[in-house]
Amino acid sequence: MANDIIDINVYETVETVTINVEPNLTTVNINQIAGGGGGNTNLGYTPSPTNGIVTSDTGTDATIPLANATNAGLLTPAEKTKLAGIAANAEVNVNADWNATSGDAQILNKPTIPTSTNQLTNNGADGVNPFITALDIPTAGTASTIVREVKNMTGATLTKGTVVYISGANGNKALVSKALATTDALSSRTFGMLQSDILNNGLGNCVIIGDLSGLDTSSFAEGAQLYLSGTTAGTFTASKILAPTHLVYVGKVTRSHPTQGQIEVGIQNGYELEEIHDCQIITPTNNQLLVYESATDLWKNKDVIINDSDFATTLNSYSADYINQSLNGLFDLGAFTFKANNTAVTAQAQNLPFKNLTNQAYTGTIVWTGGSAPTTNTQHTYSLSQVGNLVTLTINLSYGTAGASGLTTVACELPSTAPTPALPASVSAVGDILNYGNGMIAVAKTLPTTAAPFCALRIKSLGTPNVYEVAVTRTAAAYRYAYITIQYFV
Repeated sequence: MANDIIDINVYETVETVTINVEPNLTTVNINQIAGGGGGNTNLGYTPSPTNGIVTSDTGTDATIPLANATNAGLLTPAEKTKLAGIAANAEVNVNADWNATSGDAQILNKPTIPTSTNQLTNNGADGVNPFITALDIPTAGTASTIVREVKNMTGATLTKGTVVYISGANGNKALVSKALATTDALSSRTFGMLQSDILNNGLGNCVIIGDLSGLDTSSFAEGAQLYLSGTTAGTFTASKILAPTHLVYVGKVTRSHPTQGQIEVGIQNGYELEEIHDCQIITPTNNQLLVYESATDLWKNKDVIINDSDFATTLNSYSADYINQSLNGLFDLGAFTFKANNTAVTAQAQNLPFKNLTNQAYTGTIVWTGGSAPTTNTQHTYSLSQVGNLVTLTINLSYGTAGASGLTTVACELPSTAPTPALPASVSAVGDILNYGNGMIAVAKTLPTTAAPFCALRIKSLGTPNVYEVAVTRTAAAYRYAYITIQYFV
């Protein structure tokens, strides 16, 4: 047909469109129709918990089931909720590199894993405490060291190896300070030795029983017994402590070494007499005795009371002088009767002081007069005895080299152990003589033939107390020896 117009509507399709035109004058208009196509059109969707329905107003509806282990399909409500909870940029596969510190696929902000139990704590009803596992608790027969955590609030660092006592408490921790054997308060609560340095206000361990190593024990022999020092706080000594210093046993040296020394710690506090369980000491006074009392099964401090008849029966064969000397200040007795030489006598017991020193080294002041003194002390000695108020003193001086030929006098101060003389009423000035004795200065250890000497006890200087000396005078010579004997009352 000539001049015919043919309209062709083309929808979206994947099929081939063929146009055949006869050789006539024909106009062909091809119009593209958007949004359409062959098959189902105007699709809709109806949701359901178990499937989904795709509807079409031009074709057959389609049902989409839920996905299962075999076929793909719709998500279940639970899976949808799970996917909705995934944060932005979350990854399906996370790299488990434990050391990573950055990266979207890495585990970040990881906690530090402790490498030992001493880095762990537990928070219980009694506060935060070190965490302990069963492996940390020694079993029977395997315990080697017992330690306790303590606190230092002394104001300064307490160093390793310091011997400490419990000086108080702070919270649930015992406070410790340096122990010292001078008083009961500083020694009786001796606790142990520090295992390491503890800063002021810091915590640390104290070894109560067992091995403490890493110390300088080079000044002690292995096996040496150690005691709390009575001179330097917090230290120990191998010298056994004697009263009045308080004895506290610290431990034993098991290795002598300047840096790796070891001590087996074992604190043993000494006791005062009144701390013994079967002793009762109440307000002790001088010259009391410790007496057993069967009624209480205790040892008690008591004054001594002696029945006159019992005392007489016991001492009836001794002289009065012997009894007085034997009492020697122990008792204060009234008059009593006893038999002496088989004759009844009445006597008053007295407090009689007694002293006996023999061949003691003489170190007092010696002054020679008249020339150069002899030199080289070879053996200056003195002997002293006291019975009651009477003192007998001898002094011997011996030199290696004689003095100058003009020596006339030697004067020796009384030894420091000699009792102070009693002054006669007429003696009061320096140089006054209390009494005379026997003495000699000589050039040899032989009997002199001429010029008998004079020997006297005199006041050397006045003071509180006075100073006394014994002087020997003789004709001038080069003397080398001196011999003095003097008696006086106190």
